[in-house]
Amino acid sequence: MATFYIRAPDHLGDGVMALPAIQAILALGPAQIDGPRWAEALYGSRDTGRPSAPTALLFKPSFSAVWRARSCARRIGVDWDLRGLLLTDRVQRPPGHRIAEYAKIAAVIGARALGQPTYESTAAAPALPDQAVLLLPLSKSSQTVGWAGFRALADALDGRAVFAAGPGEEAALAQIAGPHLVLPDLSLPALAEVARQAAAVVGND
Repeated sequence: MATFYIRAPDHLGDGVMALPAIQAILALGPAQIDGPRWAEALYGSRDTGRPSAPTALLFKPSFSAVWRARSCARRIGVDWDLRGLLLTDRVQRPPGHRIAEYAKIAAVIGARALGQPTYESTAAAPALPDQAVLLLPLSKSSQTVGWAGFRALADALDGRAVFAAGPGEEAALAQIAGPHLVLPDLSLPALAEVARQAAAVVGND
């Protein structure tokens, strides 16, 4: 049985920023990690079954996350989205980077999140042209944080632009990329390898 129930963030960027905190929690005991499909590739496991651990750490800052974990005796998360009454341990959002917020949640149970996120992968990935710039123009929150300048940037990069996106985003990506190189669907480990090859990576938010 899991010692902890972890509700990972819904957005991949936030999920990466939560890596140090989640790794610190896993060092204390086994955990049920609930989250989007990419959670298994990022954290090594994914279990979307009913929460059954005594302690829930809620990195997703929504009411639905704490309601789903209501069977857990202890529920830890940021006091946000009118969910404070269902939290047993309310965490106030610290100023600064989201990494600090996740570290503060983990610290409630004595887990010390140290350093910046790291993600190791040995997946096969397409080879990029020399000095390629990887452009990632799409995200779940594109309507609010999406930048409209990706095509103009690609046009100015003199053949170095390479576009990539997630599964199911091919049509939207092709519309932005135009004549520029577009990579096929990539798994998260393969995308990490592609990013390592690039001279630079430009994304939203």
